[in-house]
Amino acid sequence: MRDQYLVSVIRDGSDGEVAAVMKSILDRARVNEWTDETILVSAHIIERDLKVRNEIAAAKNLDVCLRFLRSGQRPFVKKCGEEQGGMYCVSYKDIITEQIWVCVYDIIQERLGSKHRDIFQLLRFKKYVEQKQMEHELLLDAKYLKRLIFELMSENFIHPKEVYRPGDSTCSKPFVILHINMPRVVMMVTECCYISLTNLTGRHLYENNLNKSLINKNQRHTALLENLVHQGYSEDSAEIIDCQNNLTPLERAKVEKLTKASKDVKLSQIRLTETLFLLNLYWRYYKV
Repeated sequence: MRDQYLVSVIRDGSDGEVAAVMKSILDRARVNEWTDETILVSAHIIERDLKVRNEIAAAKNLDVCLRFLRSGQRPFVKKCGEEQGGMYCVSYKDIITEQIWVCVYDIIQERLGSKHRDIFQLLRFKKYVEQKQMEHELLLDAKYLKRLIFELMSENFIHPKEVYRPGDSTCSKPFVILHINMPRVVMMVTECCYISLTNLTGRHLYENNLNKSLINKNQRHTALLENLVHQGYSEDSAEIIDCQNNLTPLERAKVEKLTKASKDVKLSQIRLTETLFLLNLYWRYYKV
């Protein structure tokens, strides 16, 4: 499941050739289920595996695909030697950690906004920051920034810490710096995902029970219509037309609305389940 998830992330962010190369590396280099890194695998072996799997385009463009996987501040693949065309490994820990950060960025963007995300990103890379320093870094008004910080703190995305300046006496007033306690953030987001999943499923069941008779009627109508088509009746036959009139325009519109809502719920459930899977992976690689 973990490897499938990583391959799907690559596929969503690039193309099938790069994803095929990533899959080949993971399949060949996998060792203990929860090690931080895979064993080394050579470019020659990756190319041979791709050809065996009939991934000819990926094998032909292997160098380009490997460069893509090694690019960026948080690469998916590391080059660890020059033997046999190059030796490569995958750092599960680094990839999962980066995907967690990206996941939280997206959640903040969706729930609060882009400015909140900018603050969170700044804290990630600066570790500890005073509000004054944030004003300078982000070019934001002090009062506006204070509100953004309060909203992030209220949602438990960032956390305050009181410290004393070096050399100050114990009687001096501490000042507040902001930081991110990522384990707390992951726990909070996980809890929110479980609550959202429960509420989503409960609401979906409630709507279905509320419209149970209409749903059953539509199922009988659909089955009858399919049976008539299977028997060879044309679309303009009296039997088909009579069957189509079993549902009133109002009922038909209601069924379409319920069907669309059901599809939206299923997509949301899939997204939440994938997010929870990623969040649970965090604890596999988290070390105090």
